[in-house]
Order: sequence, then C-alpha cells, then structure tokens
Amino acid sequence: VLACLPIIKVDISSQSRGILRAAKDNVPINAVLNGRVTYANMANNQVVSKGDTLLTIIQDNLKAQQQLNDSLLHITQIQYADITNLLNGKTTGFKDPTIHDDYNRYRYQKQELQTRVKQAQQTYNRNNTLFKKQVIAKAEYETHAFNLQLAKDALYSFIKQQKAQWQNQKR
Repeated sequence: VLACLPIIKVDISSQSRGILRAAKDNVPINAVLNGRVTYANMANNQVVSKGDTLLTIIQDNLKAQQQLNDSLLHITQIQYADITNLLNGKTTGFKDPTIHDDYNRYRYQKQELQTRVKQAQQTYNRNNTLFKKQVIAKAEYETHAFNLQLAKDALYSFIKQQKAQWQNQKR
C-alpha cells in the first residue's frame, strides 16, 4: 500500500461560505451625501451588521444648499401657478415676472397677427365686391382670398403653438 501511494492521486476539496478578497483590495462605499468624514469605524476583517455606523459625514454647506433648494421650489411653485392660471384664461395677477413678460410678448404678437388678419379681411372684402362687379380677374380675387386664409392660419397656429409651449413648461 505504501509503494502505491505515489501512483494513486485523490483530490481533496473543501467548501465554505464567504468571500475571499485581497487585503489591499479597495471596496467602494457610496454615500448619498457629499461632505467630510469625521468618524470612521472600520477595520480589516471586521464583521458588519445592518444598521452599524461605519462613517459620520459632516456637510458644511447643507444649510446653504437647503435654502437654495427651498427658494427654487418656491419660484417653481409660483411659475406653475401662473402658467396654470394662464392656461385657464386668467391673464392678470402674475407673480413671476418671466411669465408676465412671456404673456406680454404673446399678447403683442397675437395683436400683430390679428391686425394682419383684419387687413387681409378688408382687402378680401374690397376685392370680393370688385370681383362680383367683374372689375378684377378671378386670379387676383383668389390671391386675396388665399392671403386672408394664410393670415387666419398663422394666427391660429401661433395661438396653438404658444399654448403647447405653456403646457410643456407646466409639465
């Protein structure tokens, strides 16, 4: 039996639960907050349980960041209320100056387009009368009818586009 030992090979293996890591292997710890570490309770091969405090982080700028977030939230709430009122047809009493300026820009552009529609309507009416009296050609009459329709479509498109933009801002 002793003479056969160098010839016969028997595999011996052992199994256990756990993770093997090198001692110099860095394990990243991700924190939700940014700050400076003031207390560390970690050591190699230390057993860690759920709820153990490993690090204490101090945030020097937490109050300033919180104040900034609060002011941005307040501004956003004001803008949301103004845009909601705008979409519901209330066009006075804006609290946010950017929404007020945006509405004024919309109102002026809408007035300009309405003036173009009014002018095209007058030109069309004049040429319609002339066409009925057979003073002008049908092609000229159709040109003015087409210009009136273009002006109306531009106004309608502008109003729809602006409302869609406000809906996107609200969203």
